[in-house]
Amino acid sequence: MERCRQLWTCFAIFLAIFWIPIFGTPLPNVDEQRAWQFLVQQVQFGPRVPNSEAIRKTRQLISRTLAESGCTTSSQIFRAYAPLLRTDLEGINIIGLMPAKADKAAVVLSAHYDTRPHADRDPNPLRRKEPIPGANDGASGVAVLLAVAEALSRTPPPRPVAFVFFDLEDCGEPSDERGFCLGSRFLAANPPPHLADFEVGINLDMVGKKDLRLRMELYSLRAASEEVRTLWEIGARNAPEIFVKQQGVAIYDDHIPFLERGKKFINVIDFDYPQWHTTDDSVEQCSSKSLKVVGDTLLQYLFQ
Repeated sequence: MERCRQLWTCFAIFLAIFWIPIFGTPLPNVDEQRAWQFLVQQVQFGPRVPNSEAIRKTRQLISRTLAESGCTTSSQIFRAYAPLLRTDLEGINIIGLMPAKADKAAVVLSAHYDTRPHADRDPNPLRRKEPIPGANDGASGVAVLLAVAEALSRTPPPRPVAFVFFDLEDCGEPSDERGFCLGSRFLAANPPPHLADFEVGINLDMVGKKDLRLRMELYSLRAASEEVRTLWEIGARNAPEIFVKQQGVAIYDDHIPFLERGKKFINVIDFDYPQWHTTDDSVEQCSSKSLKVVGDTLLQYLFQ
């Protein structure tokens, strides 16, 4: 029985990469230039810090793209204390449900869209109070998800999908991880009805850098081993140099509040990024190929 299950899994992964055999229809794929355009556009808005014009423009970009892709869109407004800024802030989680007529999501795809207000790891001490550009840490995950939404508008997904964009992910102090992921923590504790019973979630964070190397994040691997290994098997067939089938380190990120509530949630991240939380987290550090590989892997996972 176990041997049969393994053979079927391999066969399903093969089909996911090449064909949907029942209809003979090629799988959707990410438009690499559109994904890159989404990344660049966010960075051109400026740092997406709380109460900025840049973050308002980013919300408009996300909501507009989701609506144009055929999603039912909604927002979840919340308030939380941001330790880095030592104040209460209003945050807005943005949700798109596809297809629009769906009652609830089976799969959640998520990323955070805010950027860190202080470049506290910058090598230049004089710049550590400046906000980061957030090309990789922020814009990359959003860019992939928006490109995936556009791809699914042309070939609807076999299961309902929710696109979730978290706010206030990056306002914590390094000494206390609980000050991070404020938007995901609020949503996990207060899920809207269509997100109350999803089967699996996949969070993207820092997936746009050049020479991307994605290992299986440890918290994800412990909580959702089968789903993680399936995703990485698909990714490794696309680009083995990017989806590396090795155990990675444990990282506190937007998947953690859901794991704490017993949900299966995968974190896709390359934390080996010297420009993290510095003013050098720029477009020049990123690659359109990385965005496409991650996006195509998500699409193939949805259809497998």
